[in-house]
Amino acid sequence: MSSGDSRYLARVAGGIAVGALAAQVWDHILNMGDEVKYLWRGKLNLVKVLYFSVRYFILGVQIITQVMSFELEAAHHGFWGQCKTLRIIRITSGMLSAMVLQMILLIRVRALYYESRLARYFLSILYHVVVASQLAGITILIQDLKSSSNCDLHPRAQFFGLILFGIGGGVFQIMNVGMTVTKLAFRKPRTPLMAILLREAVYTFMALSSLISAQLVNQAFNKDKHLQRAFFAYVVFKGLKWLAMLTTTPTISSSWYLASISIGVRHRHRHYLINTQIHFSFPHRGRNFS
Repeated sequence: MSSGDSRYLARVAGGIAVGALAAQVWDHILNMGDEVKYLWRGKLNLVKVLYFSVRYFILGVQIITQVMSFELEAAHHGFWGQCKTLRIIRITSGMLSAMVLQMILLIRVRALYYESRLARYFLSILYHVVVASQLAGITILIQDLKSSSNCDLHPRAQFFGLILFGIGGGVFQIMNVGMTVTKLAFRKPRTPLMAILLREAVYTFMALSSLISAQLVNQAFNKDKHLQRAFFAYVVFKGLKWLAMLTTTPTISSSWYLASISIGVRHRHRHYLINTQIHFSFPHRGRNFS
């Protein structure tokens, strides 16, 4: 990649990251009252830990890496040691955020199918296979970046590593959306909250799938492989990390609902109903773990 392409890509990607950060900060401001009311009170459990990890820890890591990127760009590619550290932090933070987000989505689907032992086993196996595929891809990418000798902040990524990572994430998202839509679409009666979440899930999945497909087609037929591969790697490990956190919490109803999908879900008269009194619990064989 030429120096001009690298600088242009850095400006575009930096603008996207800043815009996504502003949108997420605004989302935090809007939802803070409900978040304190529903999530900060009560006992700390796994669902809360996962939610706060995605909501705050990953956000902090993203801000730090973005600031480091700006500093290195301003210093004309900076020092190689700092550059390599920044690359590894970016990739590992992206992997951690993906794993936590996938676990939250897994909990949501598991809550919908909590009566089915077969579904629970299937979801558990699926998660481990997906994580193994993504870890293999990340390992290949890190080894490739460690062998590099320049400080291009947006280098051409090892394509096979991206393929492994993308296959794992793609399979998980397709199965997650498919099982969620199947459960909610054919369940009656469907509450207004269920209808909103179902509609948002379908629209978000279609939008992100279209963006990723367009980028893949563009990469396949564009002659400038260096720029396209670098941009694709950047979108996968940075842009989509922001989009995932933003689009999985598009409204206040789904913001806390995503992190605590099992809130107040009870089995009454063969229907699942959402309790009006919000509390953290996970239904399991008729028992309630607060």
